[in-house]
Amino acid sequence: MAATEVSSGPGPACPDSPPHTEPTLRDIMMAIQIVKDTLEPKVDRVTLEVNRIRADLKKVTEKLTVAESQILGLQSVMKCQEEQVQNLTKQTTVLTARLEEQKGRKQWKCFDDVKCVLREKELKYMMLFPAKLKIIAEGKTWLFSTPEEAWDWLEGWRVQRKKQGTRRILQDPQPGRSSHRLLGES
Repeated sequence: MAATEVSSGPGPACPDSPPHTEPTLRDIMMAIQIVKDTLEPKVDRVTLEVNRIRADLKKVTEKLTVAESQILGLQSVMKCQEEQVQNLTKQTTVLTARLEEQKGRKQWKCFDDVKCVLREKELKYMMLFPAKLKIIAEGKTWLFSTPEEAWDWLEGWRVQRKKQGTRRILQDPQPGRSSHRLLGES
């Protein structure tokens, strides 16, 4: 590349360019008017947009304030309802416990007739929670959940006792008693 000479003095850098002249006041005023005419519509549009944004922001702020107050209202209602739910849950728990207790008592009462027969036969028994009957007879233990189960066992036990009693009477009658009379007893 060839080196180009650069002049540092006051003269045109380019030989084809017109000589540099100082702008006049009129030129400056025209330039200002051109800039003003160009910028004014843009400033007006920006101002209009800013005003729209302010109006939108005001609407959003109002809606936000309304929404916040509604949220606070809903939170207070929710808190009240939560307390009511807790109270109802406690009441339900208490009522459920009472109902279970009553069911247990009712089931225990269902065993009353069976217990009377067991007492008559001098059999050991015990009531267990929740409403189970424990019978101890002849060295064995039986557990029953319903009176029907206990009645079935008791009936089987009676039949078995009768068979054992009849065999014992037939095998070893007591002296002084007639066999016929012993067979009638159970």
